[in-house]
Amino acid sequence: MSECRYGSLPWFAGLWWLGVCWAMHWAARGAVELGWFRLAWVLVRWTERTSELSIACAREGGAE
Repeated sequence: MSECRYGSLPWFAGLWWLGVCWAMHWAARGAVELGWFRLAWVLVRWTERTSELSIACAREGGAE
């Protein structure tokens, strides 16, 4: 099993998407607290998508 090379482009991209995922998660929580449930569901979907992108970048980095 190979490991991701730290500092490679996929590694930075995965870290970026993980940060975006984290921000979307907290934005969704804030929307729920404000009672904006439709927006919260949109943000949850975006959270799922950004987490998938982060995982894909980690796999690509591991393949290098």
